[in-house]
Amino acid sequence: MIQSVGPALLVMVFPREERGTALGAVGSFVAVGILIGPALGGILLRYISWESIFYVNIPIGILGVWLALRSLPADQPARGEQRFDYLGAGLLAVSLFGLLLGLTEGPHWGWNDSRVLGLFALAVATGLGFVAWEGYTAQPMVRLSIFRRPAFSFNLLAGLILFCGLSFNLLLTPLFLQLVFRFDLQTTGLVLMSLPIALSVTSPLSGRLSDRIGSQVLTIVGLVCTSLGLFGLSTLRVDSPLPLMISLLVLVGIGVGLFQSPNNSTVLGNAPAEALGVSSSLLAVVRTLGNTAGIAFAGAVWSSSVFAILGAPIDPVTAAAPEVLADGFDIAMRVAAGFALLAIIPSLLGGRAAREALPAAQRV
Repeated sequence: MIQSVGPALLVMVFPREERGTALGAVGSFVAVGILIGPALGGILLRYISWESIFYVNIPIGILGVWLALRSLPADQPARGEQRFDYLGAGLLAVSLFGLLLGLTEGPHWGWNDSRVLGLFALAVATGLGFVAWEGYTAQPMVRLSIFRRPAFSFNLLAGLILFCGLSFNLLLTPLFLQLVFRFDLQTTGLVLMSLPIALSVTSPLSGRLSDRIGSQVLTIVGLVCTSLGLFGLSTLRVDSPLPLMISLLVLVGIGVGLFQSPNNSTVLGNAPAEALGVSSSLLAVVRTLGNTAGIAFAGAVWSSSVFAILGAPIDPVTAAAPEVLADGFDIAMRVAAGFALLAIIPSLLGGRAAREALPAAQRV
């Protein structure tokens, strides 16, 4: 709910020329949260109890409620009668369930297993049913007409593709640090902090620049940097120096920071005014779907690569030798770099459509 409403509120409050700065600030705070959360969680887990990592949300939640009551204006009365689209939500949930479970279990059950094929068939059937129902019902969960705006749709697609690629790093780099470099959890956490630190510094700068020079150049440069960083990670081996890994993680963080704020600004700036809430929620859906599907796909690529190198399955896959795990990591991260490069195509198309939608005097 917070992820859906937050960006929409920013777009409503800030004028177009300040939108990138506002979204960049949010991206910076998100990165700081990503930075603090695991470290604080590790401290609570080590010195108090595992239950405390859930209790910590209580004071944070109370503070958030107080800030919302203090800062947000009272809601206006609802216009008309809006009913929740239960059937549409159910069809979408079943479709995502089939897709993600199939991707998760495919490497273990086998891609030709009837259960995996059945899950993918379920995902396709209910996904098509969702699209058909949303076009038929008078009050859909998502009005499909908003996807007719090329700048909106293409930049959403660019975000989805990039988050799929980033999930490879999210899942596999911690495993690489622990299983190949043989780092303990604390050292692993400290190394992984380099990416969100770079992201938190770059995101507000990128947002401010996008207000001045436009979004397209920043998004393309960000995708190129991310791809180079992910490709660089694929070259790491058992004896690779740690500073090299840290510098590559920083490069990925810079790339994501350059991309995310301008891309989100383009998506929300080209959404219908009456659909800002739904458009903002779609950003959250794209991020979550990209991360979840990407993690499942990353696990499938990595484990399948390790099995292929060994010539036979091994259970668990983490029991393979460090050199074999590094070779599997190499293949997986090259795929991740390919995702980042692929995202350039819809980003270019969306940027061009966004420029054409502007008045001639505002085009960059």
